[in-house]
This record gives sequence, structure tokens and C-alpha cells, in this order.
Amino acid sequence: MRHHLRGLRDVRRVLPLLLLLCGGVACSADRTPRLVVKGATVQVSDAIKGSASSFMFVINEGSGDDRLLACLIKEYPSVYVELHDVVGGKMTMVKEIAIPARETTALKRGGLHIMFTGFPEEHETKVTLILTFEKSGPIEVRATVLS
Repeated sequence: MRHHLRGLRDVRRVLPLLLLLCGGVACSADRTPRLVVKGATVQVSDAIKGSASSFMFVINEGSGDDRLLACLIKEYPSVYVELHDVVGGKMTMVKEIAIPARETTALKRGGLHIMFTGFPEEHETKVTLILTFEKSGPIEVRATVLS
């Protein structure tokens, strides 16, 4: 009986350490992105009728990478949308935009951005962008329209 009680005491001493170690492994294995989008705007082009671009900051506070795959304007679903980057001074369409873990990805002029074709001349002052991410799924963001 004493051996049994001694074994139980040993388990009680070791159990908190085991739980701590196992919890640490579980946390480090979590590769989930946590996205926050800030400062979203849609800039209507003066040069090209019906064209607009969207700029914003996508903050990934999580430990897993993600990718922006698509965008839709909720109020204007027929507007054609492309993801773009500027490579070697030339605007180029891309299939996705990488959103690395624990980093902020800036969609800005002269770099990564979202392009719209067929944006209406008469438009709202704010629109809802539905950004579709590979892992995080769709995220709705309100964007100010700048003319």
C-alpha cells in the first residue's frame, strides 16, 4: 500500500511539469493566422474611367501564414477585381498576396494593391470589401472611397 501512495505522490509532483510541457508543444504547433485589416481605402482613378485601386494594411497577429486570394465589393458585385504588384516598375497581375505570420502587409501605391475595373462613376462614399483569404476565409472591411 505504501508503494502505491508513494507512486501517487510522484505523479502529483511530475504532472504539472508534464502539463506545462505538453501545453507548450500544443501552442507552438498552432499555425493559425489572426488577421486585422486597417486603413482600407478605394482610390478612384482620374486617368482611367471606371478604374479604382484599394490600399490597406493587413496585420497578421497569428503564428500561421495566410494568403489573400480574392476581393469583392459588396455594393458593386459586377466590378471586375484583380490582385496586383509592381515588379520592375511594371504593374503585374498576381494570383495571390502572401500574408506572413506576425507581419504587416501593406497594400499601397507602387506595390501590392487591389485593382477594380468597371467601378461606377456614381458611387457610395464607403463600400464593403469582402476579402477572401486561404485560411481565414472571407473578411468584410469597410473602405472609404476617395475621388
